Amino acid sequence: LSILWALLDAYEKDLPFINKQSAVVIKSSLYPEKEFAGKITYISDIIDEKLRTAKIRVEVQNHERLLKPNMYIQGIVENKAAEKKVLAIPEEAIQNLEGEKIVFILEEADIFAVCHVELGERIGNKRLITKGLEGGERTDIFYAG
Repeated sequence: LSILWALLDAYEKDLPFINKQSAVVIKSSLYPEKEFAGKITYISDIIDEKLRTAKIRVEVQNHERLLKPNMYIQGIVENKAAEKKVLAIPEEAIQNLEGEKIVFILEEADIFAVCHVELGERIGNKRLITKGLEGGERTDIFYAG
């Protein structure tokens, strides 16, 4: 029992912010001073219609064998985007130009500038911008055609 599987309920609204391999801290009221490290290994595709949750499976390190099967536990999923200020924009605002990712920045009324960006992870329908924008710029969704 040095490694356990913990089944947790994740709220539907939180699902865009978690993914497989996300780090999880497991806590138990029996050991309030202890934290057990884990990572998500499975996220169910089925939402419980009453609770509005999905099951997630976490592989938990239990080297001291303090956690037991069927114990009540709480899991806290690490959310890197919440830990630091990040910039995210709607994915549909990102365009391809000769193999490069770009966005159009509104400079003045009806005048746009092209800005090359580097993308981070996807969170829901948004993409983190790791390089190219500082924040505060107004990006518009631009459809060519």
